[in-house]
Amino acid sequence: MQIVARIGAVLLLLWASSALAASKDAAGMICIAAFKPASINDGPNMSPETWGPSASSVFTFKVGKQAPVTVHHNEAVSIKDIPTDRRVLVRVQLDGRPFESFWIDLRKEPDQRVCLWLYPGYWHWINGGWKKNLGCTCR
Repeated sequence: MQIVARIGAVLLLLWASSALAASKDAAGMICIAAFKPASINDGPNMSPETWGPSASSVFTFKVGKQAPVTVHHNEAVSIKDIPTDRRVLVRVQLDGRPFESFWIDLRKEPDQRVCLWLYPGYWHWINGGWKKNLGCTCR
């Protein structure tokens, strides 16, 4: 009976430590800042690979193995539980079409979080630091 109790205690400790390790590995966050549609004031499109969104456009972000997250005009969205022990691939679609892909490595970020904002005219999602003036309002 004591052996069964000890084995149970060991298994419980192993489970608790693996759950704790998993939570530490997935403690990061990505904030997607609200975007504005392309306008005449943005000038010509400066990117041959990407294009400006319309007012009805929807961006879809697929981060690593997580479920896709959609972002609409004037909407900020946070994506939580991003791994902080390795880089992750971010794949972006605009209105159902591939838009761009890039890697994010939260090990290099001071708070294990980044804010992505859409650079008008160049139409790329940029990690410009966590600044409210760029639309980084996620919590």
